[in-house]
Amino acid sequence: MNKTKLISVLITLTPEEWSSFRKYLLMYTRKGSDNFNFFEFLNLRKERLDTLPSAEEVRKKHFSKLSAKGFSNMMSRILNWLEDWMAIDEFKQVQYQEDLMLIKSYNRRGLFKLANAKAAKLEKRILNTEGLDIYENKALAELFHIQLYSENAIKYSEGGLMFEKLSKYFFKQVQEYSLLYLPELMNIQRIQKYDLSNAIEKINQLSKLLPESDLSKYLEQLIELNKNNEAKLLEDLFGKVKEGVFSKDGFIHTLMVYYFIALSLQLWLKGTLQSKALVGEIHDYAISSGVLLLNKKITLRRFHNIVSTLAAINSYEWTVDFVDRYIDMVDTSNKESSRLLAYAQICMYNNKYDEINKYLSSVTFDDFDVKMRSHCLLAIALYKDEKIELETLQNKLLNFKRLLTRHKSRVSEKYYDSNFNFFEVIARLSMKKFKDTEIDLSKYSNLSYRYWIKEELSSF
Repeated sequence: MNKTKLISVLITLTPEEWSSFRKYLLMYTRKGSDNFNFFEFLNLRKERLDTLPSAEEVRKKHFSKLSAKGFSNMMSRILNWLEDWMAIDEFKQVQYQEDLMLIKSYNRRGLFKLANAKAAKLEKRILNTEGLDIYENKALAELFHIQLYSENAIKYSEGGLMFEKLSKYFFKQVQEYSLLYLPELMNIQRIQKYDLSNAIEKINQLSKLLPESDLSKYLEQLIELNKNNEAKLLEDLFGKVKEGVFSKDGFIHTLMVYYFIALSLQLWLKGTLQSKALVGEIHDYAISSGVLLLNKKITLRRFHNIVSTLAAINSYEWTVDFVDRYIDMVDTSNKESSRLLAYAQICMYNNKYDEINKYLSSVTFDDFDVKMRSHCLLAIALYKDEKIELETLQNKLLNFKRLLTRHKSRVSEKYYDSNFNFFEVIARLSMKKFKDTEIDLSKYSNLSYRYWIKEELSSF
């Protein structure tokens, strides 16, 4: 049943969203109806929707009085209501939209005094907003557009000033959105080799003609950072973020932090970042500020990816402290196993190979990706263990490859190749201890822990 559209959408809802949709549903159906009973059936199983049997099995066992067509129609009906609720909920998430649409509705109904009073309050609220973001000038431009392009008589008494404001905020909006898109156009052109030079040139020409805004100055700095990868500019812009220059709940704040994460790692790999601690500080801020969180939680895979990154850069003590501070925010029911796996990752990057098995001996994971991560770390620990016999190690590696192959259909081709090749290379490395064995890493386009393996090869 988890292949149906309805279930695939419901799986993404938070507990708060289930509650909100339940209230919305009661506006269209009543308690005791088939529609509501089916929703309650799903609501009670919301933590395990992906394990439900087929729709037909559910119908026969729990809703047998409905025909197959009637059951299918009921699911479609609930999906339609769910999509309506999602659209409304999404609309409410967009800053200022409810107020703007209310002003538009007041004008359409001829309630001009109410429209003007609401418009004045909204303009004042937007202008007094703390922290910069992309939506303020856009909302102001839309506000004056709504007022001017209505039957509201205010445009006859204040039309000149209002059109001046409309033009000012519209031009700033265009400038800000143009500069927002420019670095992405440049990145896509570079990464995908897709020619966007015409659009890039037009934005560059346009930005010279449009007025500067408080936000556009910082967007220009972000573009400069994206082009030249200057460590000093990264530090300066990150300082502005921490100072609260940008609205912490806003889009630009999130965008900036994601850029900082990517660019700090690039600069560190290039060796041009003077302070490697900055990489850890940026990741620390990204979690504490909520940028990397989804419903106030960080996903299990993202957390362990971050730990791997930071363990390779920062000290053992710093990274252990990082894990301890944020482990309770990880979206998993098995936090202790996640903590121990994180410790094992840190040990690997700090050459404490003999401690890896100690941390991983009692861990259990439902997530296959995390389970495979632990097996890779165990493979490294076993390989570095001088006491283990070659045959025992090779058998362990063979079992890891078999487990991976059994789950091949559940993972991407790149993921499969990266891990399978890793176990293959570890096996060859272990043989190299006893006889000269050729290992050409160029043959492996996808390979997990490539940097570690290169370091290990250099020791022979």
